[in-house]
Amino acid sequence: MMPYFYGDTFYTDGGPSGVPTSARIDIATVNNVTWEDAFQFDGTGPTGNTPNFWPPGTTGPQWTLAGQNHLITIKGNRLQASPLLRIDSGVTGCQMVVVDDANNRILHTLVPDTVLSGTGAATGVTGPGLIPGTYVYDWIMYDGSTPPIRIPLMHGKFVVQDGVGAP
Repeated sequence: MMPYFYGDTFYTDGGPSGVPTSARIDIATVNNVTWEDAFQFDGTGPTGNTPNFWPPGTTGPQWTLAGQNHLITIKGNRLQASPLLRIDSGVTGCQMVVVDDANNRILHTLVPDTVLSGTGAATGVTGPGLIPGTYVYDWIMYDGSTPPIRIPLMHGKFVVQDGVGAP
């Protein structure tokens, strides 16, 4: 597919919706609080009778977050060479992505404002940080195999706004 502009954004992936197996989720936070959002991937499966269009014997999603790491990459645009912020839960000691329930695929972020802005360091985080503005991000789940199996979970806009009590 030919690269093109949509608004002020340059796309090379076929359109503004991004990768079809990745959920388009726009995220917003302010620069004076901890970024703390929770996500659940796929429902927990149907209760009672399954829908009639499901194959016989189907019980719902069977994948888990057990043994998986998470890589969140935030850039000013898709073609930017280096990320402005990268959070990698696969780095020993990184506490920025917390798995709450591996079987029901529930997790949350716990990223201090100083880490988002680049004024504070944290294990598993690289990049100069973010100022208020609109960015693009992707969230990749990967395992410990060699090479790792990388599965796109989410992508979209990442918006940082000025908080009222911003330093």
